[in-house]
This record gives sequence, structure tokens and C-alpha cells, in this order.
Amino acid sequence: TVDELTTALKETLNRRGALQKIRSSLRAEAFTALQLAVESNAAEEEEEEESGDSGGRLPLRPENVLIDELIRDYLEFNGYRGTASVLEVEAGIASNGSGGEDQESGLCREIMKLDLGVIENDNDTKGKTNKTPLL
Repeated sequence: TVDELTTALKETLNRRGALQKIRSSLRAEAFTALQLAVESNAAEEEEEEESGDSGGRLPLRPENVLIDELIRDYLEFNGYRGTASVLEVEAGIASNGSGGEDQESGLCREIMKLDLGVIENDNDTKGKTNKTPLL
């Protein structure tokens, strides 16, 4: 029946983690749409009032960018990829794609370590693909 097929599909998607990714993606898209609507309304009000206020997102200070990256590193380490994808949209930071350790995220990790003055023990990280988050 249709109900059995629906139940089986939901269970399969849930087991594979796909359902959570879809929900997370939907939340991120809804947030983006709402943010664009708010910014659009602010821009219209600005034109009417000619106040000179930008109505857009203020540029983040380097400290905030570092904090956002540390939080994303923590979320991805713990498997919270959906939450990390929402953070990426809200904070306006580039996505790591699969959430895995690639050259870009490795470089980013190296920059974070330099900024924080962190020195990792090579014995703790040899052969490991999931390094402990820096946060």
C-alpha cells in the first residue's frame, strides 16, 4: 500500500541520514529566503527614508570568522553536518562539501592553529583522518 511504501521510504532515508540532510537543507534555504526578504524590505525602507543606512550584513571581524570556523570544525567532527551546513549559510562561510578532511579544510585548520598558537602533537594525529577539533 501507499502507507507502507511511505513508511519504508522514511525509515530508509532516516537510517541513511538523508532525511536529516534534507530537513537541514530546507531549514537553511528557508532562512536564506527570510534573510533576503528582510534585507529587501530594509533596502526599500532605506530608499523611502533616504537614511543612508546599508541594510545589509556587516562584514565580520577576523575574530568572528575564526570563531565560526572553530564551531564548524567542532560540528563536523561530531557528525552534525546538517547544523554545520546551516551555520555555513548563516555565517556566509564556504562549505567543505562532504564535511571530510580535504586540502581546503586542512589549510583552514593550519591557519586556525597559527592564529590560536596551537601546536598539535604529531603522535596524536598520525594516520587519523578525524583530528580532534581545535575548539
